[in-house]
Amino acid sequence: MHPLLEDGARAQIHAAVEAIEARTSAEIVVAVERRAGTYATPRALLGIALAVACQLFLLFAEAPFPLDWFVVMPLAAGLVGALLGSLAPLQRRLTPSALRRQRVLQAAQAAFYRHRVGHTRAHTGILIYFALTEGQAELVADTGVLKVRPREAWQRSAAAIDEVLGRGGRPQAVANALEVLGDVLAGCLPARDDDANELADEVHYE
Repeated sequence: MHPLLEDGARAQIHAAVEAIEARTSAEIVVAVERRAGTYATPRALLGIALAVACQLFLLFAEAPFPLDWFVVMPLAAGLVGALLGSLAPLQRRLTPSALRRQRVLQAAQAAFYRHRVGHTRAHTGILIYFALTEGQAELVADTGVLKVRPREAWQRSAAAIDEVLGRGGRPQAVANALEVLGDVLAGCLPARDDDANELADEVHYE
C-alpha cells in the first residue's frame, strides 16, 4: 500500500493544510489519486516481449511440443505480460516521464475544477494533486495566487513536493514539504482578519 493511503496519512496532511491556512489567506485543497491516466505502452511492450520469448522458446527448445501450444502459449504469455504492465512500478519505468507529467497536469487541472478550487472570493485557491502510480505531484493555483507568488520560491516549493512523492511519499515528508509551501505563501498571501475557510480542508481520495 502506498504510504499516503495508510492509516494516519489523512490526518497528517489535513493538519499540514490547516497550519498553512492559519497563517495565510490561501485556500488549500489536497487531492490524492491512484493514477492520473492509463498507459497502453507498458502493457503492449511487456505483452509482446513475453509472447515473442515464449514463441522462441517453443521453436528452439529440444523437447517437442504439441502444435496448438505454438498458438495458445504465446497468447497466454502475452496476456500475462499485459497484466504485469499495469503494475504501478512498471508503469512508471516504461512510460516516458514527459507523458506521465502531461497526464498528471491534465488530471490536476480537472480536479481543480471538480473541487471548485477557483470559486474562492479572492481567487486564492490552490490544488495540490498527488498521482500515486505516476509518482508525481502538481500544484494548480488560482489567479489571486499567481499574481503575487514569488516565482522562483514557488517553483522550488512545488518541485520539493513533487520530489517527496517521487521518493515514496511518506506522510511526514509530505507534511514537511507543505510547511515549506506555507512559508512561501505566508510571505505573499499573509492571513487577513476577514479570512473565512471557504474550501473543505480534508484530503480528497479519488
